Amino acid sequence: MLKAILFDIDGTLLNTTELIYQAFEHSLKTHGHEVVERHKMGVSMGKSLEDCYLDFAPNGDILVLSKTHNEFQLKNPHLAEVFPETIPTLEKLKSLGFRMVGITNRGKASGTLSIKHT
Repeated sequence: MLKAILFDIDGTLLNTTELIYQAFEHSLKTHGHEVVERHKMGVSMGKSLEDCYLDFAPNGDILVLSKTHNEFQLKNPHLAEVFPETIPTLEKLKSLGFRMVGITNRGKASGTLSIKHT
């Protein structure tokens, strides 16, 4: 019997598209790299942040780019939004006795802040 459900936070529970894309754009611009087109960013989504920056700025300082990215996300939680049916769906599942967990590939601080904000 199913007792628990794991949800991906980004793109399932929350619309974090702008938060993620703007963080990439900000980090690349800040450190003098060409900004990658969003459709190309989308191809790398799901990879680790470091692997994304290896794709977007292979000669860049991946740790610095990632740090700037994370700092942007922590300063801009307003860019995350709850999808319209997220709350009612979670409430219904809770009322049915399911345990639920949100998972994300983002850092703990950014993921937690997005959840608290929304």
